[in-house]
Amino acid sequence: MGIINFVYEKDNFLNKEFRMASTYILFVICKNSGFFHTHYKSYPVDENDVVLAYPSTSFYFESKDNNKNIEYAYISFISDSTLDLISKTGFSKMSLVQRNVDPFLKEFWMKSLSDSILSNLELLTTSVLQYTFAILQKNTTYDYEKYNENDDIALLLKKRIDETYNNPKTNLNSLAHELGYSPNYLSSIFEKKYDVSFSKYINKLRINAAEDLMSKGLKSIKQISLMCGFSDAF
Repeated sequence: MGIINFVYEKDNFLNKEFRMASTYILFVICKNSGFFHTHYKSYPVDENDVVLAYPSTSFYFESKDNNKNIEYAYISFISDSTLDLISKTGFSKMSLVQRNVDPFLKEFWMKSLSDSILSNLELLTTSVLQYTFAILQKNTTYDYEKYNENDDIALLLKKRIDETYNNPKTNLNSLAHELGYSPNYLSSIFEKKYDVSFSKYINKLRINAAEDLMSKGLKSIKQISLMCGFSDAF
C-alpha cells in the first residue's frame, strides 16, 4: 500500500470549488458538520463520519455554519488491494459516506497523527488504514434507518434556494440535478420539514425581494422581475 499523505485540515468554508482526487482519500470528520459535495450527489456529514473519495472524484466540503470550518483528518493512498478492501466496508461510488462510526476512531487517528514521524509514517499510516477498514466492515451492520437523513437534505435544499432564488434558472429540477436527488423526493421532504411547498417558498422569497426593491424606488417591472428570479417580466 502506498501512502501519499496523512494530514489534519481545517477546510476553507469560503472555497466552494470542486477539486479532483488523484488517489483514494479516506477522511474522518473531526469537528463540525456540513456536506460533502460531488458532481453527482451531496452527502450530509457530521463528526465521526468517514468519507471516501475515489480517484477522479471531484468534491468539496461545505460547513452548515458559514462561520465555522469543517475539520477533518485524511489519508491519501494507492494500492492494488484497495478495491477488495473497500468492497467489504459498504462503500461504493454511489455511497461515499459511512455515518456514526465509533467515536474512538477519530481519537485513534488524532493520536496516530501526533505520533507520526518521517521514519514511521508509512508503517503507522498503513496500520491506521487497515484498522479503519476493519472498523468500517463491522460498522456495515449499523441500522441506517435510525438516522433521519431527510432533515439534512431538506436543510441543504433550503440553503441552496436561499442562495440562488434570484436566478431565473433556479427551480426544483435544476436543484435536484445539482444535489443528485429526484425532484419528487426533494419536494416531499422539503414540504414535510418546512410545512410549505417548494414552489410557494421560492415564490415568496422572490415576491419579498421584489417588494423590497420597489420600496427602494425601483420602478421598472422588467428589471425587478429579472433581479428577483422571475423568468417572465409581466
